[in-house]
Amino acid sequence: MADRGLGPRNTLMLLATLMIVGSLLTAGLQPAWPTALIWAVVALLGASAIGWNGVYLATVARQAPPGQASTATGGTLMFTFMGVVCGSPAFGALASASGSYRVAFAALAAPAMLALALLAWRAVQASREAQPAR
Repeated sequence: MADRGLGPRNTLMLLATLMIVGSLLTAGLQPAWPTALIWAVVALLGASAIGWNGVYLATVARQAPPGQASTATGGTLMFTFMGVVCGSPAFGALASASGSYRVAFAALAAPAMLALALLAWRAVQASREAQPAR
């Protein structure tokens, strides 16, 4: 999708949007919902939450100076894996403190919202830079 369609930034923005929607829908799951709908919601969250990694790393590698792709991707993976290491305990602590998994799932939307805002901000900047000077 990123290579042949939307481009990396737009693909990452789409994935961030789907993560926001998926996490908020997961927070709102109800026992009365049809099983197929519940599966669709958790599939949406799961696919979007793990779907960004390849696009992100390929983009980092493309933007790295020649011969530095491994250093750039390795460096950025340190930060993404901090989310893996810290995210699960934070999710559990939030669920425990609030007494609700709903709160913890809704909170998953926050980093995706931040990512979406930063990507949109950068898209606006890039658009301005691409316009000819007047």
